Amino acid sequence: GLAAAALLPAGTPPAGPPDDEPTTSAPAPSTTPEPTEDATDEPTDGSTTDPSTDPGATDVVLGREGVGGVAMGAEDPMPALTDLLGEPDVVGPGEGLHCTEFAASVARWGDLVVTLARNAPELATGPDRLMGWWVVGPDLPPGVRTASGVVPGVPMGDVLALPGAEEVFWGVNRRQGVRASDIFHFAAELGPEAPVETVAYGVVDCR
Repeated sequence: GLAAAALLPAGTPPAGPPDDEPTTSAPAPSTTPEPTEDATDEPTDGSTTDPSTDPGATDVVLGREGVGGVAMGAEDPMPALTDLLGEPDVVGPGEGLHCTEFAASVARWGDLVVTLARNAPELATGPDRLMGWWVVGPDLPPGVRTASGVVPGVPMGDVLALPGAEEVFWGVNRRQGVRASDIFHFAAELGPEAPVETVAYGVVDCR
């Protein structure tokens, strides 16, 4: 499962976690930004900030497709991610089963961790690709949200109450969680009162 999803031909984005569960939940919301106001409506404070270049000015959805408009599998994603989110707090080694195996590293903006990895272990000289994202706490950059609207700390019962939510095993590491809006929600144990610890999507377990 994992190897088949991770060993992709160059230029082919990963299809998603290699689990065998059918996807029954609703698709992630569109990442198309809301129409902006007419350019003739200048700010009254004299500011000339262009919303298209202001990190956090538009809605950035963390979903099955990727991080905002940066698609899963995109090569050399850091410039585009920086345009969306600003400069990361840190870029460096991550923790997880596949960090070494896939020459992976992570970029972090608050509690949003983005996985950057090679397409396969033998392609250590190839470009970094966007291979996953993890929300490990409620501190997200301005304008960023998960496709389900859930951040860590929300009771798992609330996640299970979302339309189409289902308990599944995530194919990356066979960890049990709840899939809603085609993304995954994990707690230390399943139960309606257990708080969500992590919200994620990807094909490489490195965060």
